[in-house]
Amino acid sequence: QTPLVIFKREKEVARRLEFSGLYITEQPPDDDVKGQWDRLVLNAQSFPSNYWDKFIKRKVMEKYGDIYGRERIAELLGMDLASLEIGAQGERRPPPDNSLLTWLTSIDIRYQIWKFGVIFTDNSFLYLTWY
Repeated sequence: QTPLVIFKREKEVARRLEFSGLYITEQPPDDDVKGQWDRLVLNAQSFPSNYWDKFIKRKVMEKYGDIYGRERIAELLGMDLASLEIGAQGERRPPPDNSLLTWLTSIDIRYQIWKFGVIFTDNSFLYLTWY
């Protein structure tokens, strides 16, 4: 099961990214540790993993791509422009390889580090740990 704190944080980051353009139009202040930590997950391939809107990166690209440049936003979000254009045309991709090595190399370390950081700094987790 997904910890609720991960879902909520993914939702918060996705909505701030889409609606207020955080990290695109403006940067979080340097003293905002939470905002700086969330910057780590933006260009992770697995983000958003648990939030229901899996196409948030495409929506952000469509909304801000013409204004701020598609290349800059693709770099910020960790997207490949060539794969976006191919995926939009509806071409089929080859079936994925199911070997153990492929599975191990497909683990998104940046996303996992962010996720554990969110869990370990959550107040309810800290409360349960210390009491």
